[in-house]
Amino acid sequence: MAVFSKIFPSLATSYIVQAVFALVFVPQRNEKYYDLGGAVGFISTTFASLYYPSLRESVMGDWGHFWSSEYALISRYSLCPDYQRQAFKAGGDSRFDEVKHKPVHFTFYWFMQATWVFIVGLPVYLANTIPKNVHPPMSTRDYLSIGLFAKEMRRSTTKSLLLLVYGALVGIQIMLANPIFTYFLLRKLSGVPPLEKAGDKRFGTDPKWHEYKRTVPIFWPWSSARE
Repeated sequence: MAVFSKIFPSLATSYIVQAVFALVFVPQRNEKYYDLGGAVGFISTTFASLYYPSLRESVMGDWGHFWSSEYALISRYSLCPDYQRQAFKAGGDSRFDEVKHKPVHFTFYWFMQATWVFIVGLPVYLANTIPKNVHPPMSTRDYLSIGLFAKEMRRSTTKSLLLLVYGALVGIQIMLANPIFTYFLLRKLSGVPPLEKAGDKRFGTDPKWHEYKRTVPIFWPWSSARE
């Protein structure tokens, strides 16, 4: 519960932001700002994760939290301008040609985006819950007096390796939620299905389209055509 209470501001922010966008654009049947909503969601949710605990404790935070959050923002926001430009250039997003006329379904897509924003950023949000005083200030020579270096120089290397592997595996369990959920979202919900449906509607009678679908993989270049 302690961890949940610390990431709750990020969770709440992700859904509040998408709810605001949905309240504005669902009645308008306007999908042009969907990707912008995702970018704003990432910015605001990461900001809440980074600064809410610090503001509550009247502390600015530390550089480790700052740079991990900054990297998450850059990596996620970098695609937004391109997606947004495509939506305006095309006069809309073909993924939502039918969904935007169904308010309940369209609203569901906005809240699924909120879920995506939160899960994709979860490793960073969890890292930001760790108080900075847990990490003592270190100089370039302090590592010699702590941890395994204080106990041994070159012995028990297997133990050291296993410790590293264990730490990596624990982190992987959390980080895997990001790509797994993103794949599910793109492959089963908001990515491939609406685009393929739009292609069927536009090129359904074209034999080249059917040949393309039969021979070209949907998602993974090295997989079968329907994967």
